[in-house]
Amino acid sequence: MGKHRKKYSNDPKVRVLSLEEFFVGYNYFKNGGFIKNEWRDDSKPIPEEVFFKATSDKFIAISFTYTYVNYGTIEREKLDYIQVAFRDGKTEYELLDKEISRIKDELSLNKKRTALLNDISNIEKLKAKIPPYNSQVSEAKPKKFNEYLIDVGYKTDPNNHENKYIVFDVETNGIRTRNDDLLSLSIYDPYSGLCYNRFFPLDLQPVILTTFVHGITEGTLKNATHMTQEEMDQIIEFFDLKNRTLLSYSGSGTFDSSFVNNYCERHNIHGFEDLSFENIKSSVPQTPFGSAGELSKDNLCRMFHIEGIKTIHSGVNDCLLEWKLFEKIKNEPLFFIGNNLYRYHKEYIVPISYTAKHPELFRYAEAKTPLVIGFAKNIFEYNFSKKQLSDIKKFPTNITGVTIEHAINTMLSVKEQNNRKFLADNKKHLEFVGSLESNIIKIPIIKEDDGTIKTIDPEFKQYVEEINKVTNSIMKSLTPTIEFIKNNIFYNEPIMSQELVISEDKKVLALCDLSDRNNILEIKTKCIFEDDQYGFHISSDISEQLYYQSKNRNVYIMSILFDKDYDLKMRKIFTSSLKISIYSVELKEQVFKPPVFKPTWYEARIIKELIRDGSQTHAQLSMNVEIGDGTLSLSLGRLKREGYIVREGSPKKGGYWKVLKDEEGNPTQ
Repeated sequence: MGKHRKKYSNDPKVRVLSLEEFFVGYNYFKNGGFIKNEWRDDSKPIPEEVFFKATSDKFIAISFTYTYVNYGTIEREKLDYIQVAFRDGKTEYELLDKEISRIKDELSLNKKRTALLNDISNIEKLKAKIPPYNSQVSEAKPKKFNEYLIDVGYKTDPNNHENKYIVFDVETNGIRTRNDDLLSLSIYDPYSGLCYNRFFPLDLQPVILTTFVHGITEGTLKNATHMTQEEMDQIIEFFDLKNRTLLSYSGSGTFDSSFVNNYCERHNIHGFEDLSFENIKSSVPQTPFGSAGELSKDNLCRMFHIEGIKTIHSGVNDCLLEWKLFEKIKNEPLFFIGNNLYRYHKEYIVPISYTAKHPELFRYAEAKTPLVIGFAKNIFEYNFSKKQLSDIKKFPTNITGVTIEHAINTMLSVKEQNNRKFLADNKKHLEFVGSLESNIIKIPIIKEDDGTIKTIDPEFKQYVEEINKVTNSIMKSLTPTIEFIKNNIFYNEPIMSQELVISEDKKVLALCDLSDRNNILEIKTKCIFEDDQYGFHISSDISEQLYYQSKNRNVYIMSILFDKDYDLKMRKIFTSSLKISIYSVELKEQVFKPPVFKPTWYEARIIKELIRDGSQTHAQLSMNVEIGDGTLSLSLGRLKREGYIVREGSPKKGGYWKVLKDEEGNPTQ
């Protein structure tokens, strides 16, 4: 039994046990757990559950756990471990029979312990469930290349995108690009309608964990074989991959290609790593806050009324959907407002507040915006004391900013400008595409004259009362700030709120938080600063907003900065500081200067590793630098573009990374 204490695969989650260790560890399944928690084709991961499977040559235990983020928030389930015990057709039955005999002996000494009969029954059921032993793995015959080709029945316009794209999709046994198995690869040519589609046998894990996602079963992989170098060469030549860009749709920019590259590395196949890739998701506008998990390929296809969405994914169907989606969104002027996706039309005047998340709106509108940098001078600062902080906290989403701004407006007796009709009419120029679900709960509120808010939804009444309690606590400490704003910025003149400002070319609009004829004051819950080739200044996004608001007026910005910490003893988040700062801002037009590239700390480690040994494989480099596969791929790409490193030859034919600059940017040659 000790002969199986070898490493099963490169997957660190897989552990090999002896048969006795396996049975003892799970108490010989006397509770019936093997039968109740059998891992089947339709099984789905359940955190903190262990599933079991018996095959012709092994016993398998699969355990899942939680992934925790953000101070204990559960994100999703993940694989904890897989335990494998190899059968020999004899020992497993001997161990089970021996345990049955032991229980019978115990029962003979105490016939009242009838529960022992149930233990025996469960072990007998397990024995009956075990498939016949067979250690022989039948050798599948490799198929000819043409046998993997499928005509999907859909061809695109031959002039569409100049025949330079091809689509590929993978189905996998998990999301770990280096340690989970590649189960299938599909490559679809939208111009010929042909799709190369093939499956791969397991070689990292002993069981398929993701059948419920893609429908691939052990039966699907029964005749699967591993790819050869000859087959990869045929794929590259047949689809002309060296002269085309491979498209995929995945959450991580390199997810699909990394899976294939790691598979090829394990099987000594080269060529795929030198191709060009593009993530279709890069053509999708930035996701609104709270909807990131909803921006799936299927949801986008629904929004664009693309037919063919299926509950169970397959590589061929996914390739077809991905191409149809790419046709809909590539070079289209799309952007989100909240959860809603719109198509831009030229009559629409772009709110400057949208451009931070959607800088492409300037391009859509053909707005001629100068490069403006805001240099700030601190003219006022107020720090809340620990006593004042005891009743103050920052609420999720933007409700804190909304309520504080309303409190300030109330204390300043501002006159709010009514722009609702103009903004509603402006929005009518957009073409609605569809909506995403959001995890953010919107609270319907009404602003009160005393600086508080109220809700018409009784479900949020208690929550709003808590918000108002915090707002009142903040208002008690705002008097010095309010007096400074009145006396040193607006000089006791009438103050407007939400003044509408439209650019001279009628392409961009801005709404001012506070303004009068000579001054504007923008309020931010956090004022971001940058230190770059232009010096130390307010972030470019905020500077741009102030430029459109200012109309040659004096410019000020208020920062309301919350700092939070986590009390380990009380197990809760608390406000550790609250600071109000007011800056006078000088806006200066600048001549564009190319940004100075500086390697990140892990990119610097990559450079040092490659100076030490440039012949390291992708997997070795990832392990030595201690960063994930996706991050490594992106970092290598950045370093190549910036002239720090260059690839000399193929990694499978003695190639290596040549370092041209060290981490400080100094030439190494």
